[in-house]
Amino acid sequence: RRTIPTGTMSAQFIQRIVNYVANEVLIKGLSNSKTFQRFALRTDHHVQQYKQKGQQHVNEALDDLHKTATETMYKSQAEARASGYAGAGSGGSKAGARGPPTPPLRGFGGFISAVGKEIKKDLGFGR
Repeated sequence: RRTIPTGTMSAQFIQRIVNYVANEVLIKGLSNSKTFQRFALRTDHHVQQYKQKGQQHVNEALDDLHKTATETMYKSQAEARASGYAGAGSGGSKAGARGPPTPPLRGFGGFISAVGKEIKKDLGFGR
C-alpha cells in the first residue's frame, strides 16, 4: 500500500485553498468591474466582426472556386465532345437520343470541382 507523505498532503490542501480564494476574488472582482465588462463586450464585438468577415471571405472563395471548376469542367467536356469522345456510339444505343453518359471530368479541373462540391456539402451549402 502506497502512503502519501503528510507534507505533500498539507501542501496540496493549502494550494487548493489558495486557488479557491484567488478564483473567488478574481471572478467576483472582475464581474463587478465596469472596465472589465466594457473590455469583454468590445472583445466579443470584435470577435464577431472578424468571424463574419472570415465567413464572407470563405463564401466568396468557395464561389470563385466553384465558378472556376465549373468553367473548366464545361470547357473540358466541350473539348471532349469536339474530339468525338462523348458522342461516339450514340447511333443505335439503348440510352435513347442522349447517348451514353459522359464520364466525370479528369485531371486538376475535376479534382477542384469535386473538392468544391464536398466543401459545400460539409458547410451546408449543398444543393
